[in-house]
Amino acid sequence: MKKISHTCLRMGNIIKSRSGEKEWVVVEQNDNEVLLAAISSYKKITHKDAQNWNLLEEEDLKHL
Repeated sequence: MKKISHTCLRMGNIIKSRSGEKEWVVVEQNDNEVLLAAISSYKKITHKDAQNWNLLEEEDLKHL
Protein backbone atom coordinates (compact mmCIF):
# COMPACT_ATOMS: atom_id res chain seq x y z
CA MET A 1 0.00 0.00 0.00
CA LYS A 2 1.30 3.46 -0.83
CA LYS A 3 0.13 7.02 -0.28
CA ILE A 4 -1.81 8.45 -3.23
CA SER A 5 0.06 11.77 -3.17
CA HIS A 6 0.20 13.00 -6.81
CA THR A 7 -0.93 9.73 -8.39
CA CYS A 8 -3.53 10.19 -11.13
CA LEU A 9 -6.52 8.16 -10.01
CA ARG A 10 -8.41 6.21 -12.63
CA MET A 11 -11.81 4.58 -12.71
CA GLY A 12 -11.60 1.22 -10.99
CA ASN A 13 -8.73 2.11 -8.65
CA ILE A 14 -9.36 0.93 -5.11
CA ILE A 15 -8.23 3.24 -2.34
CA LYS A 16 -8.38 3.07 1.45
CA SER A 17 -9.40 5.94 3.71
CA ARG A 18 -6.89 7.41 6.14
CA SER A 19 -8.78 5.86 9.04
CA GLY A 20 -8.35 2.50 7.30
CA GLU A 21 -11.94 1.51 8.02
CA LYS A 22 -13.23 1.27 4.44
CA GLU A 23 -12.06 0.63 0.92
CA TRP A 24 -13.39 2.81 -1.88
CA VAL A 25 -13.48 2.34 -5.64
CA VAL A 26 -12.95 5.32 -7.95
CA VAL A 27 -16.09 5.73 -10.06
CA GLU A 28 -15.28 9.00 -11.80
CA GLN A 29 -12.83 11.85 -11.53
CA ASN A 30 -12.30 15.30 -13.01
CA ASP A 31 -9.90 18.17 -12.34
CA ASN A 32 -11.45 19.05 -8.97
CA GLU A 33 -13.26 16.00 -7.60
CA VAL A 34 -13.18 12.25 -7.29
CA LEU A 35 -16.43 10.26 -7.06
CA LEU A 36 -15.97 7.23 -4.81
CA ALA A 37 -18.18 4.27 -3.93
CA ALA A 38 -17.68 2.40 -0.68
CA ILE A 39 -16.95 -1.30 -0.88
CA SER A 40 -19.10 -2.68 1.88
CA SER A 41 -18.60 -6.39 1.35
CA TYR A 42 -16.65 -8.94 -0.64
CA LYS A 43 -17.91 -12.05 -2.35
CA LYS A 44 -16.04 -14.87 -4.05
CA ILE A 45 -17.82 -16.62 -6.94
CA THR A 46 -16.78 -19.03 -9.66
CA HIS A 47 -15.99 -17.84 -13.18
CA LYS A 48 -19.03 -19.75 -14.39
CA ASP A 49 -21.32 -17.90 -11.97
CA ALA A 50 -19.75 -14.56 -12.91
CA GLN A 51 -20.76 -15.13 -16.53
CA ASN A 52 -24.39 -14.54 -15.50
CA TRP A 53 -23.68 -11.20 -13.84
CA ASN A 54 -23.84 -7.80 -15.58
CA LEU A 55 -20.75 -5.71 -16.28
CA LEU A 56 -21.46 -2.03 -15.73
CA GLU A 57 -20.15 0.24 -18.42
CA GLU A 58 -19.15 3.89 -18.03
CA GLU A 59 -22.61 5.12 -19.07
CA ASP A 60 -24.26 2.90 -16.42
CA LEU A 61 -22.10 4.41 -13.68
CA LYS A 62 -23.53 7.89 -14.35
CA HIS A 63 -26.95 6.66 -13.22
CA LEU A 64 -25.89 5.14 -9.90
